Amino acid sequence: MKNAAKADHIQFTILTTLFTVGTAILITPSSLAQALNQDAWLVPFFSVIPAVIFLGVYKWLFNNQPNKTIVEMMQEILGSWFGKCISLLFIITAFLAAAMVLYDVSRFIKTVFMPETSVIFINSLFTLLLVYGLMSGFNTLVRMVQIMFPFCVLLFVLMVIALTPEIKLQNIEPIFEAPLYKYTYSTLALASVVYFPLIFFLMLQPNELQNPKNSFKSFVVGILIGSLINASIILLNILVVGSNVTSIQEYPAYHLAQKIEIGGFITRVEVVIALIWLLTSFVKLFVYFHSAFLGFTQILNIKHKRSFVIPLAFLLIVISVDIFPNSIYENKFNATVWIGWITTFAIGLPVLLIVVSILKRWIKGN
Repeated sequence: MKNAAKADHIQFTILTTLFTVGTAILITPSSLAQALNQDAWLVPFFSVIPAVIFLGVYKWLFNNQPNKTIVEMMQEILGSWFGKCISLLFIITAFLAAAMVLYDVSRFIKTVFMPETSVIFINSLFTLLLVYGLMSGFNTLVRMVQIMFPFCVLLFVLMVIALTPEIKLQNIEPIFEAPLYKYTYSTLALASVVYFPLIFFLMLQPNELQNPKNSFKSFVVGILIGSLINASIILLNILVVGSNVTSIQEYPAYHLAQKIEIGGFITRVEVVIALIWLLTSFVKLFVYFHSAFLGFTQILNIKHKRSFVIPLAFLLIVISVDIFPNSIYENKFNATVWIGWITTFAIGLPVLLIVVSILKRWIKGN
């Protein structure tokens, strides 16, 4: 892979923003509306609590060893063998998450645009682009994203403005009607998709940034911008089409964009939301795959890293095709297994590393 210049803090903020938006912009409004009906728009505000907890443990780990990836931290703090075992689970999680994103992308393209196209063909094209980006260097991809980001923001703002006349405030009434446990569950579900996967940035920050020690502020700013976009999409879905329609749509944000009509002749602009979602999904796919790739090469001590990209990419294609038998199974998995699994690695693992690190220092000091 090319040794290109490393990303600056503005580029890192943009990357974090797009990763935070990720697949959530198109999929999460439906599941939240199913659970909370018209109160779905409140969940992004409640999810600030788990987000702050996550950022607290993330900041401690990153500040403790800013020049080491989390895989290297685990091996140093937990010991060589135990650290490698936990690292392997962490890396496999990143790889399977990449396969899940690729599955979502191919399902969306096949459902909305090309129903007769083979899933493996769509996945292969996306993976080819992924491999090209990885071979070209991290900064090459980040610069491409930086160029496209202003256009995506402009299109998103125009979409919000165009939908403003369609807003019906009565769609969010009454407020706080659902029981407490539903708010708690929905908050964790949203955090498991939007915030907790950001733990994989601990594989990228130490190696791919110009000044990783001072990058946490850019990280937080990116999360805030991405969270604002997610909250806006969820709120617009409820205000414009209502919770009932949002809950039965597979891609409610795409359906929302179909409501836009300007002057009676500008219609069918849902391709705007599709392009934004494909870009954010590709960024999320790249971060997952790049994290898994770096982790495997560090654990296995692979010196010629380029030779490992193609086999890993082929494995990604194969797994992504059959990772879920259907969308119903995926939704059930995301609503149950994924919440607990990613919470373990985003909160539980960092807390374990913090506790063990403090105990080792205390024992050494005594």
